[in-house]
Amino acid sequence: MAINIKEISFDINHLSIDTSSIQKFIDLANKDFEDSANQFNNELNNHQIYDSHSLLNAPRAIHALFSIYALGIVHCYTLLENNRKEIISKQLQKKVNDKNKRDVEYLIGKLSDSKSIGIILNKVFEITHTSIVSYSLADEFRQVNNAIKHKRFSYSQNINVDKYGIYDIARLKKLYEKHTALREYLVGLNSKCESSLKSESIATDCSLKAARKAIEPKDTSKKNQSNNARQKVSAKNKRRS
Repeated sequence: MAINIKEISFDINHLSIDTSSIQKFIDLANKDFEDSANQFNNELNNHQIYDSHSLLNAPRAIHALFSIYALGIVHCYTLLENNRKEIISKQLQKKVNDKNKRDVEYLIGKLSDSKSIGIILNKVFEITHTSIVSYSLADEFRQVNNAIKHKRFSYSQNINVDKYGIYDIARLKKLYEKHTALREYLVGLNSKCESSLKSESIATDCSLKAARKAIEPKDTSKKNQSNNARQKVSAKNKRRS
């Protein structure tokens, strides 16, 4: 059996989450935190606590540790999101032809939206997104990632995630350390998509169009809301002038 270098390269690049670089920074932040804690204990034992440098260092070390684990979560989910897009895009492109080209291009353009991904998997590949191994973990990373981007402030030491509650340093660390299981999600997704395409009834021109129609009303609604907002602003400006 011939070795397919292209497939091997795809697997290496898109079926894993590489944390080797970010882990170096996490290790440094942990060491900095441990050094501050040890310094504090030494000063406390030597009755030097009222002249303590560690009291100043501790908040900085704690904030650095929270920030680096938050960065680790964002790093992992960004890779997962990009790899997932490549996996599904690859399978969609296998079915592209002159008739469905615009539908395929439209669907590929929606692969950064979690709801659209669920629709595409369901209508094109006949896959239920939630059935993919480690889906719940991937979704937790997604929601924590979004909370970090939109709800975190300069000196935050915890973050509130709507579905999951409060994440402090310990909880962020615990989630980050599960990142190796995200490979299971990517491998499972890739395997299910490839398997489904073996059937001629999967990813037909009709199913591609159906997926697009299921997503498009949401796009139209968003455009209408945006247009209405612009019209209101324009009307206010006219009244002022």
